Amino acid sequence: MKNGNFPDPMTIHPIAGYENEIYVKPTLKNPNIIVGDFTYIADSDFESHVTHLYDWNGDRLIIGKFCQIAAGVEFVMNGANHQMNAVTTFPFYTLEGWGAYPPSKNNLPLKGDTVIGNDVWIGQNAVILPGVHIGDGAIIGANAVVGSDIPPYSVAVGNPVRIIRKRFDDEMIDLLEKLSWWNKSIEEIRLFLETLTSSDLPRVKEIIKRILARGEKNESDLIRAIKARDFSKAKTLILCGADCSERDKAGDSVLWNLSFQWNWFGTATSKSDEKAMMELFRLVLERGGDVNEVSSWQATPLIWATPDGIEELEHDGQLLRLMLNYNPDIHLKAGGSFSCINLARQNPEVYEILVNAGLAK
Repeated sequence: MKNGNFPDPMTIHPIAGYENEIYVKPTLKNPNIIVGDFTYIADSDFESHVTHLYDWNGDRLIIGKFCQIAAGVEFVMNGANHQMNAVTTFPFYTLEGWGAYPPSKNNLPLKGDTVIGNDVWIGQNAVILPGVHIGDGAIIGANAVVGSDIPPYSVAVGNPVRIIRKRFDDEMIDLLEKLSWWNKSIEEIRLFLETLTSSDLPRVKEIIKRILARGEKNESDLIRAIKARDFSKAKTLILCGADCSERDKAGDSVLWNLSFQWNWFGTATSKSDEKAMMELFRLVLERGGDVNEVSSWQATPLIWATPDGIEELEHDGQLLRLMLNYNPDIHLKAGGSFSCINLARQNPEVYEILVNAGLAK
């Protein structure tokens, strides 16, 4: 992030000053509730949304990483079920004075653990019934009552829930399950954000194929030096003949990684690091680095030349001028689907600054 903070799954409140959205994992007290990193709920208390979870049933609620749980969602566990194969469903054994004995577990409709995959979005006021399994990447509509399993990357709505469509074709779903991006390190995910948030699905599919094909191939010393922000070592490696066309595990180029480091820290970058990175940009471009491979939303300089980012104009302007020598239209790449120049035109004051700085006409 531009303020220098990094994601921390053990932070309770990931939005400063806002109490009604929490990462669930660091708040858990019940050992029968297991939740992965960065899963959040739009509330200040998660366990109140889990009902009828009693030790004697032995069931668990298991939720993966990066799930998004809206307000009012309820996870109903097996303790809510009554005996259904007898004349009455009334639970005499739970109430004082009747002297009834509990039925054996074989006579109760116990469904086992409730399991939610990774990157699942559960809409407001949905109810998840006991023993349900929801696959990775699924979307559960608001007010849905989920009493049956939901396959990965499906959209399900209604009461009772029904699957209305797959989010992607079978090939993409298979690739995403193999990729399992949620199991990668924070640093790897951070570098992969542009792909994860892109709506250009054919391109995303090709990138994932490339990543999977590369497997666990070790990254070059140059890539590792840039990711570690050891810019002096990176310069030495380049001058000693390091391959500037090398790619990292995510399939991103040396230039992409360098441009990511440039804008990830933004104006928090020290003057010495700024100077060192400018020198690396020049060296990489001189040695065949493709300027078109800079990250469209992380690194194209003028993306920050908006009313909230005028202070970064000088910082990024020098990089833009360098890149313009290699592609006169590089500024059009900002933000992927829109031009930073068009953004700037929305504010006459900002656009005048760009014109005066020689960055627009």
